[in-house]
Amino acid sequence: MRMSKMQEKELKRLADFLNFKFEQTADGDRDLPQQSRQQALAATVSSIIDAEPGTGPAAAILQAEARRDLGNLIKSDRTESSVKGLGGLLEKINSLGLTPTWVATPVKQKLATLKVGHRKGRILTPKFGDLKTPTEKLYSIILVACADGSLSQLRECKQCGRVFIQSYQTKKFCRPACTAAFNDANAAKRQRKRRQTVKKMRLKTPANDKRQDTATGRRQTTDEAGGSPAIKAFATFLNKSEKPHREQDTDWLIHFKKIAGVSNNARWTVIYEWLAAKKRGEQIEAIWKQLPKGFRESF
Repeated sequence: MRMSKMQEKELKRLADFLNFKFEQTADGDRDLPQQSRQQALAATVSSIIDAEPGTGPAAAILQAEARRDLGNLIKSDRTESSVKGLGGLLEKINSLGLTPTWVATPVKQKLATLKVGHRKGRILTPKFGDLKTPTEKLYSIILVACADGSLSQLRECKQCGRVFIQSYQTKKFCRPACTAAFNDANAAKRQRKRRQTVKKMRLKTPANDKRQDTATGRRQTTDEAGGSPAIKAFATFLNKSEKPHREQDTDWLIHFKKIAGVSNNARWTVIYEWLAAKKRGEQIEAIWKQLPKGFRESF
């Protein structure tokens, strides 16, 4: 979904409030760091709570309450609990008794939810004239974001928990550093899963496999004797694996896809082990005997 400049401005205002570090200005300390970013955040918070950010714990409590109400709606990994979260949020907003005046705001046709005329469309936006408390101010912003659909682009970073506006639909991290940190933290888990996959592919088919029919049994006996067309075809497959542009070879690609694995990287790991065994001087017949049953039957 694309947003108008006004929608993006209001959504950023909401994200800034949800991200503000109130502990930095606690205990009445109003001397905020002299940085333009921090000053801008403080101005956003002040516009919502009608006071300086450091005037008390009320603003921090309001922030925690809003993050709790929005929790399931802005999680990077959405589930069915998001629907329940929306119901709880609307129940909270309804309890505040907010009475909006609806305004048709002109926008470009591609951004409009109501298309009237040839060049421009409209977005129906609720406006609130008499908001008395910080809670009413904050939840009126949330209600507007729900009404125009822009709330669907608000996300909580999967790594650091910071709230951000998505620049594309599948974005789950607020910045590249968080993406790298998350991937590094899960690298060991992925490596362990890959090793388990490779180990399963190395296992030989049991001799008492009840699913093995008579024809398969005869072919396996012939293959193990050496020199069969299937073993020769496998040797050709290994030779092609060492050459460039092998993916353009249809026959090679068909056999490659028959190697059990969750990804192409896992399949290549197995092929590299076969090639390494070949370079160590192992006979093709010996390598053939260790192949998974499903892969051998592709030749």
